[in-house]
Amino acid sequence: MCGIAGYLSFHRDPREAKPLVRAMTDALHHRGPDAAGLHQDGPAVLGHARLSIQDLSADANQPMLSADGEIALVFNGEIYNFHALAAELRGAGVQLRTRSDTEVMLELYRQRGLSFVEQLRGMFAFALWDRPRRRLVLGRDRLGKKPLFFHRGPRGLAFASELQALLCDEDIARRVEPRALHAYLALGSVPTDRCIIDGVRKLAPGTLVVIEDGQAREEKYWRLKFAPRVRPEGELVEELRAILFEAVSLRLVSDVPLGAFLSGGIDSSAVVAIMSRVGPKPVKTFSIGFEEKDYSEVIYARQVAKLYETEHHEEILRPQAADLLPKLVRFYGEPFADPSALPSYLLSQMTRRHVTVALSGDGGDEAFAGYTRYVHEKLSLFFRRLPPRLLNPVARFIERHFPGHQAGPLGELGAAVRTHARRAQMEDVPRYVAQFGNFTADHLADLCTPTLQAAGASEAEELFTRLLDTGTATDALGRLLELDTRAYLVDDIFTKVDIASMANSLEVRCPLVDHVLIEFAATIPSDLKMRGLRGKWLFRRALADLLPHNILYRRKRGFGIPHARWLRGELRPLLRDTLLSRRMYDRGYLQRPAVERLLEEHDSGRVNHGLRLWNLLWLEIWHQTFIDAHSGPSHPSLDGRGSVY
Repeated sequence: MCGIAGYLSFHRDPREAKPLVRAMTDALHHRGPDAAGLHQDGPAVLGHARLSIQDLSADANQPMLSADGEIALVFNGEIYNFHALAAELRGAGVQLRTRSDTEVMLELYRQRGLSFVEQLRGMFAFALWDRPRRRLVLGRDRLGKKPLFFHRGPRGLAFASELQALLCDEDIARRVEPRALHAYLALGSVPTDRCIIDGVRKLAPGTLVVIEDGQAREEKYWRLKFAPRVRPEGELVEELRAILFEAVSLRLVSDVPLGAFLSGGIDSSAVVAIMSRVGPKPVKTFSIGFEEKDYSEVIYARQVAKLYETEHHEEILRPQAADLLPKLVRFYGEPFADPSALPSYLLSQMTRRHVTVALSGDGGDEAFAGYTRYVHEKLSLFFRRLPPRLLNPVARFIERHFPGHQAGPLGELGAAVRTHARRAQMEDVPRYVAQFGNFTADHLADLCTPTLQAAGASEAEELFTRLLDTGTATDALGRLLELDTRAYLVDDIFTKVDIASMANSLEVRCPLVDHVLIEFAATIPSDLKMRGLRGKWLFRRALADLLPHNILYRRKRGFGIPHARWLRGELRPLLRDTLLSRRMYDRGYLQRPAVERLLEEHDSGRVNHGLRLWNLLWLEIWHQTFIDAHSGPSHPSLDGRGSVY
């Protein structure tokens, strides 16, 4: 697990590129504190910051050259099947010099060319320089676990694992891309096909970019296909269980101490249970909780830890959010409004004091239908079957009269009923956006200035329409699962975990997003993923003998923080000082009356605007950190449409 950076010169003195790549690599030190290296070959410079996991010797440092010196590689991630691939190479007569997965990738490329990536089972982002072909290859794993940003400027192409490292290149103007900004407001994160800085791009999951002979091309080497097949339920349970055990086992190979996150939810508990069956004991497990009891799940984590006799580490935290938030904003690079970034960072910080690698349960909800929004969608579709002459008057009555404005449990229930009544009247794509996002289209119409609205008002809906049009799922649940896998999983979950963990020099491995497991899950019929209003039906059956009933069937809770309360309490001074500052509105994005209304309604307790206010707070601190602190324009480039290359 590491950080990578590099530059390919077109019209730039290659001697100028080396200091730039060194600066980018230095900016990635937290991702790889164990070693750093640079390699220059003609117009190409590759940089690497190493977190040593496999083969701790200096021989496995990067950039790594092939035996003949003609191919150079920098690589961030882990190839879990590299032992099997190494055996194949040795069988073909290849002499390997190290015990690293990096060298296996190099030699596979020499043997098989660009198709080598199809043999890799793992998480990765890499850059490969092929001297004889004058070819630079950038690649990203199938599901998008590891990030890679790049920018083609007038003098060359720069790339890096994180945006803040890429911004060491002075050819990149710090100009906000308005469509990305609008998408962030709507969804809480910046989608993969956008970047908050105009002209910067993210490599798409399952994709290679090849720059050769002055030309660039993009090659998609993997697509997830939803193709449900009818098979006996017992047969599916056994196959799922076998793949789960294999996916966990592959991720236990490490030359450094290894443990697991344990929240007490079904996914992390499943990973710990399987680790305890197939790996060395005791498993080291890590949990955090908060003083607010309704946001703490440590009691369930303790139950699983006791059941499997793990070496359990636990902390109850009262974080100084006002001090931590600016630090997180800098680490994340792009605006990122998921409040669980904060506990993810703190959990990674605690875990890193004991181990260098941790397994997590991320991905189970997207593969097996664990989110409550799948239940909401099923209810919405049920209500939509009612005749419009009956549904619409009832929905409007509920919106007008149900007490969603009141504080307390009754108010929360009222708000939920009002939300479902409203969504039942929406078409598919707007309803999907509303289920995923922070701000609805109506909110954004009030919040955004006319200029920003004109630049990107339909950005989120256009994104979801593109994903659905190019998807393969045909039923309602499958479409939502596919959206989650291609959007929310990549843009939110993977981003959150990658940055939170790597900021603490911790590698996180996610067995439930093993691509073999995800491909298998896409063949399971939807009625075996969700039975009635209960998700993860088949997944729970596969774990029936591993976890107690109250862990398998308790109500789902996200990895959250009491951010809405904090924004009325300890974060209130920071929130009001930040969101009521004149410079926030001088940027030309947001309209002050709409923000003041959000603040007043949240402060009074009439409406919970916690996620929306967190979104805006993070956005403004991001501007102060990445735009105001540097020279250059800070307003949207309304005609900026930078090329992918």
